[in-house]
Amino acid sequence: MISINDNKKLFEGFFTVCDAVSQTMGAQGRLAIIENKILGNPIITKDGISTAKEIFFENNFKNIGAHLAKQVAARTLVSAGDSTTSSLVFARALVNNSKKRKWLFGKKQYFFNKRVEQGMDLGYERFCELLTQVSRPVDDEAIRKIATVSSNNNTEIGDLVFKAYKAVGKGGIIDVQQSNSYVSYLDESKGMKLSKGWESPFLINNQKTAKFEGDNALVIVYEGYFSGDKIIEDFLENVERDRPIIIVAERFHEDTIIKLIEINQRRILNITAVQCPEFDNKRKALLEDLALFTGGKLFLQGGKDTTVTAGTVDRLIVTESSCSFIKNEVSQEVQYRIEELKQQMESVTDKDFIRRRIQNLEGVSATINVGGTEELERKERFDRVEDAVCSIQSAQEEGWISGGGSGLVYISKLMEKKDVGTHEMQFGYNMVVKSLREPFMQICSNANRDYRNYIGESEKIYGKGYNAYTDRKSNLIEDNIIDSSKSIRTALQNALSVTKLLLNAGIVITLNNKEDEQ
Repeated sequence: MISINDNKKLFEGFFTVCDAVSQTMGAQGRLAIIENKILGNPIITKDGISTAKEIFFENNFKNIGAHLAKQVAARTLVSAGDSTTSSLVFARALVNNSKKRKWLFGKKQYFFNKRVEQGMDLGYERFCELLTQVSRPVDDEAIRKIATVSSNNNTEIGDLVFKAYKAVGKGGIIDVQQSNSYVSYLDESKGMKLSKGWESPFLINNQKTAKFEGDNALVIVYEGYFSGDKIIEDFLENVERDRPIIIVAERFHEDTIIKLIEINQRRILNITAVQCPEFDNKRKALLEDLALFTGGKLFLQGGKDTTVTAGTVDRLIVTESSCSFIKNEVSQEVQYRIEELKQQMESVTDKDFIRRRIQNLEGVSATINVGGTEELERKERFDRVEDAVCSIQSAQEEGWISGGGSGLVYISKLMEKKDVGTHEMQFGYNMVVKSLREPFMQICSNANRDYRNYIGESEKIYGKGYNAYTDRKSNLIEDNIIDSSKSIRTALQNALSVTKLLLNAGIVITLNNKEDEQ
């Protein structure tokens, strides 16, 4: 049965997810308690994406709206790793700000067309310009502050994440795992990292973090264009089903990726694929380094050797943009290779590439083992640690701004009174300006405070605002409350994208709709 409806229920589902997640925002944000049908014990979290993904409706029209909201959070998670709650707060504000009175005494309705969309785009461009101007580069102290704020002002977690960052350096490998211990602690090991991620978002095994990850993983390093290989297929037939497997090759045929996706989704194997970065001889050198580091052999397409010698790593982490191989111990051959490369530095012209190869083979990784007195506490702390790690990684790319929504209020004031063209374009531009105030207002609301008593100072003085942790006006930068610029920018960008889809929807079509809700 096909059901067709207008978009009223679509908006209901969308707003339900946004409203629920917004309650977790800020130091005074509420916890979300989620039924766990598998283990029985409820899941307790303040993580935006963890809350959003558990909301479903019997009504299919509402469910589509809910999935659109989840898409905002999921995109932000993949791009920045943090600010998933902010992205939904932005999205809700943008949709609400699109309401316009149809006639003089008529009911307000959503207003959207191409010129409004152009105005929204201009608003985002202006926001990015001003964000760049007020953002400050990260230093050690800023890293510590961001880690603490992202973990809901938990100084213990902030210090532990900062310690991990200091151990690996900028761009290093930091992994987070749950531990059976009562306390959280840090482990250091060797790690090699490639600046390429999974070939498809369907080749992941952790939906929450958009990663492919696992322990005791097999690594197949393939030189050539991988379009399926009988020798590799025969080797995979003898691998245990749950063991993580990664194939790293120069390139992959599209049909091969589709086949790997089918294998992964049918749970025949737990497998992913990553294309090696660089080109020609540089790419071959990286493949050789990876094979050596993992203890395997480079498999040459069409070569005489018909034996697959896969490498192994203690921990594998593949994201959208990177791939990390972690080993507790590396072979003596790796040390020999490092010495050889150091000697080559004197005679080669491309010293930078050789230096990067050395750093990769010498790489240090840090694993944060999250402990707690019981499973619920460990899970909740685990979410906080992951958010903190992702925040400092994104902050290293684009810097930081004043947190608690105060920096966004300051930028929104600078954006006011700008003429962008027609009345409709101005309307779209103003939608963005108004939405920038929403995180500040939501943080105040969650603390049962009237934002109007605090917002004036944030508009005039950069960094001034409401500290929900101490429940007073203060300089938030001095209070160590700062946000990653990239995560905030990405949150707004993704909110704008989904808002345009939602406002442009005229009808919704579903199959086998259940009209009666429980």
